[in-house]
Amino acid sequence: MKKINVIISLSVLLLFVAGAALFAQPKLKVATVQFTSNVRGAQVYLNGKLMGRTPVVQKLPINDYQVRVTAPGYEDYNETVRILHDMTVNAELRRRQREFTLSIQANVPQAIVTINGEDQNGFAPMNVRLPQGRYEVKVSKRGYGTFETSVTLNRDQRITARLSAPDARIIIVGPQRHGRGGLRFEVSIDGRRVNGTEFRVNPGRHTIQVDAGGLLAEREVNCRPGRTYRFKLDLDLQAPQEADD
Repeated sequence: MKKINVIISLSVLLLFVAGAALFAQPKLKVATVQFTSNVRGAQVYLNGKLMGRTPVVQKLPINDYQVRVTAPGYEDYNETVRILHDMTVNAELRRRQREFTLSIQANVPQAIVTINGEDQNGFAPMNVRLPQGRYEVKVSKRGYGTFETSVTLNRDQRITARLSAPDARIIIVGPQRHGRGGLRFEVSIDGRRVNGTEFRVNPGRHTIQVDAGGLLAEREVNCRPGRTYRFKLDLDLQAPQEADD
């Protein structure tokens, strides 16, 4: 009987030990973590929850954490940090660049805009958001002079690019004066008498008149920017030959 009681007591003890082992919770390991940054008082978030302001010390279970550190005027620090032991997490915050609007206008349509040599993939007028700084702006269009300027962007600014079209050139082919008793002629452009046989005019339509001893010859020509038009004098003005200036 005594032997049976001993066996029963041992069985109960074993069951108790086994149950205790089964329901016992393992003790979580924790680490002491200090959070610092180059900006004092920056807010520290762990997995989206505010934990305090730098410098701050937290005791945390060993695990992976999503760390975000923020401060006004600075870009956020975002990192996934694996905490295995006591450690320091230092967040280097970079100052956020201020941005401003540069408005670019032009006096001609579809003028191409480049900033610091980069095509802006569009035409003036346009608005561009840029970080604070100095920029080289160029506005151009075929057949017109190029507008270039430098701008220091520290506020919203506006630039108006005035592009000027290069003059066209008109040449009357033939001597203005011949020998004694020879033919003399006078040239008028748009009703205004001019001297010589070579003239520069603004782009557009013009009327050329030649008066040679009472014989009047007249032609109209639509002058394009930067082009040269040659008229041959032969008691009439022959159709002009167009060439690059």
